[in-house]
Amino acid sequence: MFHSGQFPEIVFRSSRIEGDSGPLLKGQARRFKVVGKLSVTDLTHEVALSAQVTRRGDRLEVQAGSGFTLSSFKLTRLKFPAFELDDLLTLNLKFNATAQP
Repeated sequence: MFHSGQFPEIVFRSSRIEGDSGPLLKGQARRFKVVGKLSVTDLTHEVALSAQVTRRGDRLEVQAGSGFTLSSFKLTRLKFPAFELDDLLTLNLKFNATAQP
């Protein structure tokens, strides 16, 4: 359980980006690793998100993801009569960024 009443937010704060830092041309895609701190409940752990950034004109399409275990944040797995969730939780993000003049 996520205890959302007590811990209403899951926060990721990036600390560094690893990968090629050269210019990203239109239509080009590049992979990066975004390293930072993930806070869930009252615990914080360093995680690395694998990211792909694609440039589409003046817009960047970003997809990133990582996995972590519920138990590493002292969370219990949800159980239902017919099944139980795995301890591994996958976090996937997808967003667009636009250049500002």
